[in-house]
Amino acid sequence: MTRILRYAPLLLVLIGSPLSAFAQDRDPRLAAIRDRWAGSDVTCDYAYTRSANEEPEITERHSISEGWRLLEIDGQPPTPEEADAYYSNASRQARERRSAPGFKLSDYVDFESAAVESENDGTLTITYLPRSKDGEEDMLLEKMNAKMRGQLVVAKLGLRPLVMSLELMEPVTVAVPPVRVSEYKEIRSFVVDASTGALLVGSFELLSRGRAFVVKKVGNSWKHEYEYSECRFVSADEA
Repeated sequence: MTRILRYAPLLLVLIGSPLSAFAQDRDPRLAAIRDRWAGSDVTCDYAYTRSANEEPEITERHSISEGWRLLEIDGQPPTPEEADAYYSNASRQARERRSAPGFKLSDYVDFESAAVESENDGTLTITYLPRSKDGEEDMLLEKMNAKMRGQLVVAKLGLRPLVMSLELMEPVTVAVPPVRVSEYKEIRSFVVDASTGALLVGSFELLSRGRAFVVKKVGNSWKHEYEYSECRFVSADEA
């Protein structure tokens, strides 16, 4: 018996753990959440407010018919110089690479690993592992992904996602370039558009801290907020 216990961890690695699959089979709400929020091709008018580190807070507006427009910088109308920089070709090309509003849970959540951790009268709390990006990640992100754990809070009524968080559970180090990430956390809140039923990100916060080249402190703190209106489905010609 002692020998069996000694090699139990190795056996689990070799044969794989059935716990997550069993948990998903046991609780059909996990599959229902995955399928219900599989993503919608939508476009919207929306206000977008962003801040990063010590930089100014910028508020923009996206219109389906008119594109992007700069509204405010730190609560004030932009100066002519700020407007010129915003509407430059480089800034315009960066805005064009922004993702569409619709959010697909399974792009971020590995539902094979998901399990209902707890529940109360109104919500479910689900734990999960982040989904890998199929070769798109660099070495640091790949190592971080292996040590991060996620939590998704879902309203029981309509199985609507409310908040999703992802956190690094222990420091991660890579040798080239020498970077050690000691803290990393993402938090997203969600809204559901009434006209299309699409799941949309209401806010996104990111905090990271670490060191580069042993002594240099590095980190980021971002916050993005969205207010939507006039959402509609994207036609096949527009996709």
